[in-house]
Amino acid sequence: MKITMTISDNSEFFADVADGATVELSSDDIVIIKNLAEVCKVHNLYRVSKFGNPLQFFVIDWETEEHTEFPGRVECVSLNVTTDNFFWSGYYKHTSVRWETTSIPLADLESGEDLDFTEKEQRQ
Repeated sequence: MKITMTISDNSEFFADVADGATVELSSDDIVIIKNLAEVCKVHNLYRVSKFGNPLQFFVIDWETEEHTEFPGRVECVSLNVTTDNFFWSGYYKHTSVRWETTSIPLADLESGEDLDFTEKEQRQ
C-alpha cells in the first residue's frame, strides 16, 4: 500500500521545506500500526511514537504539478500512532523546524488501496 501525504511545518519563514512524502506500507507495517493503536486504547495513551524513516520526500513544481525529490535532509523521524490515526513527524536537519505529515485515519488501512491525501486535501 502506497500513501502520499502533504507536509506542514511550524515555521512560516523557513523556505527549504518538502511539500509532501510517500511511504510504502507492507502488510507487516500495517499490523504494527494497528498493534500500536491497540496499545494506546488498552493503556489509555494519547500517542505512541516509534523512530524510523521509511518516507520518500518530494517538492512540487506548482506550475507543472510535477513531483521531484526533496534535496534537503530530515532527522528524528518518528511514526506517531493514536487510537484513531497515524502520521510521521521530524525536524529538518540542523534546524529547530518541526514538520508533520497528514494524519491518516486507521480505517483507511482497511481498503488495502493506495491513498493520496494530497488530492483529498485539495478537494476539501
